[in-house]
Order: sequence, then structure tokens, then C-alpha cells
Amino acid sequence: LSQADIDFLRDKAIAIPEKKARILLHGNPEKSLHEMLITHTRGSYIQPHINTHSDKSFIVLEGEMVVVVYKEDGAINNHIRLSTYDSSLAFMLRLNGPMFHTVVPTSETVTFLETIKGPHIETVYASFAPPPTNVSQTEKYMAWLVNEIGVNH
Repeated sequence: LSQADIDFLRDKAIAIPEKKARILLHGNPEKSLHEMLITHTRGSYIQPHINTHSDKSFIVLEGEMVVVVYKEDGAINNHIRLSTYDSSLAFMLRLNGPMFHTVVPTSETVTFLETIKGPHIETVYASFAPPPTNVSQTEKYMAWLVNEIGVNH
């Protein structure tokens, strides 16, 4: 990967309605290790979810974000600000074991490497948060969430 790949992904994420883009580095979903280069833009909504069979790690390459970890009932358990290695914030986070989580970009764009065990079996989306298709509810949910964690979205 190079800066050109990050630039391409950032430009694509900015240009599309979903406000996010990814490159699957592992290719085949049956691979035992999944690595994804992902860009999210400020204002994108990622429904809290859990990957039921794996730990997960995030390494921020460009920008800043908050990873929010939840209890099973939807209460916020923790939130961790991440940025690049040359900032005063942590640049890497490992979630030890399956847990509900989401990502909140706090810069115009954030690009990160996400690593998870494959093969992909199932992503379970949290019932305590609205699906991305319900725009009015996601806006309300995100207003609540950013207020709770004390960031601008």
C-alpha cells in the first residue's frame, strides 16, 4: 500500500453517498485473516455491530476517530480516541474478544487498517441502534452518541 492508495480511497469515500470506502486486502472471504483498508468521512454512520468469532484491531493511518465499545444492552462501556502514530493519541486498538462497537470519525476523513479473523461468518448488528436505512433515527442516535462521548461529528 502507498499514499496513493489512501488518497484514492479518501477521494472515493468523499464522492459516494455512503461516505465510506474500503479495499479488501485479503481478497477471498474464506481467507483465515481479513485485512481491510477503510476510509470513513465525518458524518458517516456505522451501526454498532459485533463480529461473533474474533478479536479485531484498528490502526489509524490518516485522520482521527473514536472507537465506541458497548455493553450488551447498548450502554457505552468505553470509548477510545485514535489518530496517527505521530499524534499524542493512541494509533492502534485491539478489541480482545467479540464486543459491540462502532467507529465515529472526528476528522474530515479517517483511514485505518482493520484486521479480523476470517473466514467471515456473520456480522450481528445491534438492536439497540437504528439501521442505516432509517436516516432520521440514525441522525438522532448519532447526536446522542457524540454528546455522550464528547466529540464533534
